[in-house]
Formats: sequence, structure tokens, C-alpha cells
Amino acid sequence: MSPLKIKIPNINKSIIECHADALPAFMIEKNYKYQYESLNLSRKTIQQFQSLDPVHAIEISRNTYHFFSGWFWLPYCRHLNCGKVTVIVHSKIEQYDIQQAAWMYLLSNQFKSFHRHNNLIQLKHYLDSVPDHIEKNLFNSIDTGSSQVIVQRLSNETRSVVRSQEKHFKSLKASISKPSIREELTGSNKSVS
Repeated sequence: MSPLKIKIPNINKSIIECHADALPAFMIEKNYKYQYESLNLSRKTIQQFQSLDPVHAIEISRNTYHFFSGWFWLPYCRHLNCGKVTVIVHSKIEQYDIQQAAWMYLLSNQFKSFHRHNNLIQLKHYLDSVPDHIEKNLFNSIDTGSSQVIVQRLSNETRSVVRSQEKHFKSLKASISKPSIREELTGSNKSVS
């Protein structure tokens, strides 16, 4: 493992670009279309997300970094003129390790995504659970009214789509909680191993 150092350079006064060995993975993700519109998040939220998912890079020279992981929030930080970003600088790292880190980062982002049949309702549940004083700081230009409206605006989905997913989720939840025919006949709640 290479020695690590945390730096917080100003994104406007530094060169932060993709390392050549990470470019194939970076370019694939650059072409992905995501369910949620991140630019509806506030600048403060984007900055916090970026600091929790920092850029991993090597420092080429003063204020010049070549990243190979943790790039997801960089374009949003640039677009919203966030100023400083968190960079974990690796001083010694091999070409193979850079390539592996880039591909693993890309894969890890996919594993963090919601299931397509539940993603909207899971986000709605999350929003319903967030304390009000935190929720009002999360979004940029969205009325922080009902969680359903926020989900619609973040996902660019219609009210009908969100409600349909909620209805499906509730019926699925209800069917799971019903006892099986075997349990009803035997009066048992135990599952068969």
C-alpha cells in the first residue's frame, strides 16, 4: 500500500484530470445516464458527498493531480464552482494498481445503485426518514414539500410512475407478510430449512 496524504486543493486553481491508466474506466462511466439529477442538490450537499467519496490521485506537481478513483462528484463540483475538493494523494502506486482501482471504483458505484423496481420508493422512504433540518439543506432548487414531489423532480419521472412503484412495493410487502398456505394449515410460522 502506498503512503497516503490528504490534500484539499482549490478545484479552480488546480489541474485535476484523469490518469491515463484510469481513462478507459472513467470514459465508460462518463457516458452513463443516472436515474437522479444531481444538479438539483445544493452546492453544500455536493461538497459533502465529494468529501465522503474523495478523489484518489497521484500528485504530478504542485496543484496538478491525476486521479484514478473517486471522480464521480468532480464534474458537479466544477459546475457548481465548489472551490475545494478532497484528494487522497498516493505517493507510490503501480500502473496495475491504478488500473485496478479505476475499474473497482466503477464497479463499486454500480453496486451502490438501487434496484430499478424499487429505486424511486426507496428514495422516497429515505426522504421521509431524513430530519427536516437536514432535508432543507440537501436540495438546490427543489421545493422541499412532499417527498413524492422531490423524487419526481430528482428522477424526472411522472407522479404516476412514482405512485405505481409505491403501490407495487406495498403489495409486495403485504404478500411477504402473509403466512404461506403451509403455515396456515399447520398453524406454524416456521420456515422449512
